[in-house]
Amino acid sequence: MLNLLIFIRHSLPIFDPKIPAFQWHLSDEGKTRCQSLATHLSIYSPKMIFTSREFKAIETGQIIATNLKLSNKVVEGLHEHERPQIGNLNQEQFIASIANLFKQPDQLVFGIETANTAYRRFSEGVNKVVKEATDKNSDCVAIVAHGSVISLFMWHKCRQEPFSLWQQLGMPSYLILDYPAYKIKRIVYKV
Repeated sequence: MLNLLIFIRHSLPIFDPKIPAFQWHLSDEGKTRCQSLATHLSIYSPKMIFTSREFKAIETGQIIATNLKLSNKVVEGLHEHERPQIGNLNQEQFIASIANLFKQPDQLVFGIETANTAYRRFSEGVNKVVKEATDKNSDCVAIVAHGSVISLFMWHKCRQEPFSLWQQLGMPSYLILDYPAYKIKRIVYKV
């Protein structure tokens, strides 16, 4: 019976402003951090790793899965808030755009979907994971996803302030939740 969900923010990518963030791959440092992340997660004994379709999440999940000798599966809907053509925002502009996304969840203020649209899509993806974990009698599974959608999910399910959480989540980081209560047991902001 499923009783723990682990939400993981992907590890450190190669930041390349010439290509959209959803196409970024992990950096060498990001891959190294995944080794430590796998060690951290081993004490929870996850039975399966699920990831978004984005390369940096898939690669994070693959490294964890390999280290823990688990399967790794891509699940539709777990990808980041859709913002494929945001241009070359500097760090300050990007942070302000994320803040506006959380402040105006029903308004299209950044990217091509609202915060609430991203939350609903991500939540449907989490429901797919929960169903598969339940069908396979897994007591603990991990989901590798992204800062904005994890923060939106925690806002709706756990009443965590999303912008503050988003700012604190490192690459990688993780949250342990009791299921089905969605009560946060632990947050590790940086691995």
